[in-house]
Amino acid sequence: MWSPKQHRGDERFLGRVRVIAWYALVIAIALLLMTFLIYRFEDVRNLFRSVLRPIRPVIYGLAIAYLLDPVCEFFLLHFNHLFRKVKHGRTLSRVFSITLSILIGLGAVILLFSLIIPGLIESITKLAASLPGYVQEVQMWIAGMQHGSVELKNTINEIIGRLSSAFETWMQNDFTKDITNIMSRVTSGVVDVVRFIIDFIVGVVISVYVLRDKQLVKRQAEKVGKALFSDKTYEHVRDTLKQGDRIFGGFIHGKILDSLVIGMICFVGMSLMNMPYTLLVSVIIGITNIIPFFGPFLGAVPSAFLILLVDPLKCLYFLIFILVLQQVDGNIIGPRIVGSNIGINEFWVVFSLLLFGGILGFLGMVIGAPVCALIYYLVVQFLNRRLKQKENEAKRGDKTMKFGDKEVVRLQAGPYTAWAVPALGGQMMGLSKNGVQILHEPSSEADTAKGSTSYGLPVLFPPNRIDGGRFTLRGKTYQFPLNEAKRGNSLHGFLHTRPWKVEEQSETRLVMSFTGDENQDFFSIFPLHFKVLQTYELSENGLSQTITVINTGDDPLPLGLGFHSAFTVEEDSRVELSVGERIEVDDRMLPNGVVRELNDAEKPFRDGGIDPMAWNMDDHYTVRYLEKDGKSFHGALIHRAHGTVCYEVDPFYRHWMVWNCGQKGGFICLEPQNWRINAPNLVETLGKDAGFDVLESGQQIEVKAYLSYRGDQE
Repeated sequence: MWSPKQHRGDERFLGRVRVIAWYALVIAIALLLMTFLIYRFEDVRNLFRSVLRPIRPVIYGLAIAYLLDPVCEFFLLHFNHLFRKVKHGRTLSRVFSITLSILIGLGAVILLFSLIIPGLIESITKLAASLPGYVQEVQMWIAGMQHGSVELKNTINEIIGRLSSAFETWMQNDFTKDITNIMSRVTSGVVDVVRFIIDFIVGVVISVYVLRDKQLVKRQAEKVGKALFSDKTYEHVRDTLKQGDRIFGGFIHGKILDSLVIGMICFVGMSLMNMPYTLLVSVIIGITNIIPFFGPFLGAVPSAFLILLVDPLKCLYFLIFILVLQQVDGNIIGPRIVGSNIGINEFWVVFSLLLFGGILGFLGMVIGAPVCALIYYLVVQFLNRRLKQKENEAKRGDKTMKFGDKEVVRLQAGPYTAWAVPALGGQMMGLSKNGVQILHEPSSEADTAKGSTSYGLPVLFPPNRIDGGRFTLRGKTYQFPLNEAKRGNSLHGFLHTRPWKVEEQSETRLVMSFTGDENQDFFSIFPLHFKVLQTYELSENGLSQTITVINTGDDPLPLGLGFHSAFTVEEDSRVELSVGERIEVDDRMLPNGVVRELNDAEKPFRDGGIDPMAWNMDDHYTVRYLEKDGKSFHGALIHRAHGTVCYEVDPFYRHWMVWNCGQKGGFICLEPQNWRINAPNLVETLGKDAGFDVLESGQQIEVKAYLSYRGDQE
């Protein structure tokens, strides 16, 4: 008989078939394109260049704006501060910033050409004037060689005869045609120069508009991207552009500065050694140094040949100097300006230079390496994600999995996988959906030894800090150990490090218990009888958590409960949280009596989300529910690049603690707690606002929370 389970199995099989078919289609198309590119490379290159030719002014404008953007942002920062009290101050700031940036850019170009061109003309003129002398020296050398052996003389005469015959043939047959081609190329070169100047001027104008409307264009591009693509695809594109700007922009800006420094060092060094064609060679070395890997060789070969014509010994000195200079650049100057590498090895550098150089010429050789580095980065990130997913799936599926020497309990339901370590505080260590981590998971027991509350869902009983570890309840005083000695506090209670007992276990359900009695090592300082149950149930909708606290003794039980819930976050994550007011604390992290409204930095917690690494968070808040989809919501929403984590908690929790480990570690702890920090000692002044609850003999309480993850395409 047909069943829903059978139907779901058929759907999963068809889904796998569709995925395989799509992969096969993409691979086939890629192979066809690669074959076409190889066999029609020249046509593809010509087509590419013909498409780019009409829009060269736009490309120049974008390139100029990209190069000048850091300068413009520098001026904008200072002008905004200068004109902060002036009407239309931001407009004036942008006008002055763009104007100064363009003037500095044009000034640098004009200064460079004014310094270089006269020297280049002088060097080329000197080279042309010296050329007949070089020819005469070669002739004399040949004549001297002819006075040697008869065989050598005959060989030289034969070579000269062949060259003379070839020259006569060229004069008779190809001279007119070649002269016509040369004149045509010269004319075309002049036209190209004029066209370049015009395109450059138009590009400068375009760059002004790009710098002026940068923010507007950015917002429009984001709007178009969100309209055309799914949220997941849009985030992928945005992340790619950010990474491309980091790799490409850092390389180009750094390489230009590095080449300028190398050119100047080359000029000073050659001047001190009294080398010929100092300025011409320094320009060649500086320009070719922009090209990675091949650049030093491309610049050194023609430069060495020019010096060789004047003085062979100086040519040798020059080669040694260039070798030393390139070593200094590669090991000292370059790494400090550009970075130690661009993320790809020498093979991919050579490959990118040949490929992009063949398509775009010199420009392709300049941008090929960073473009290849970006492509390489994206491929590596994709492969790493896939390998991590498979590793997590294999890890969760391993029935003999251990966490150090401790047993691990695994839960599996639909796309969700969870794992807990009962012997380590009964802690739910990991939760993932389709390989995407939701909780911040440790990779080994050694991680938790450094700080077990930084991972998973550690239970805090009682939660947070108690001043001096001391409080009194109905005439009975309790003194906890000061495990936060520097601040003189007791912190986080007893249960998150003690072993728990597994009461019930199945593929989707785990029940663990902890009994407080005479057998516990802390009974001498907390002589109360109680039992705590943690129940986790995993389904296709996520993870539900129920914690039950029972007072099994005769004395009243102070009920302080919370979870040090740790969530993985990404660079662009945003956190929404049902916080109300901020509870100010002193330097011992105890409430100082001040409760204030959220400031401007904290308000995004309630509207749109806040960067979890915006500041060094170790903050305490009251609760005020959010409005989501027309309903009240108590909990946290962690918006990631490709989905949202939803953490909904019980009304029992009336306070939040937020901690981000000093803005490091890639996680944030959003800690729901029923009582305020140091609540047992605040009851007399705050009453119910302290959140200090008590369970009488025989009483129990049940508190729930829910965790789920929804991807953008679900």
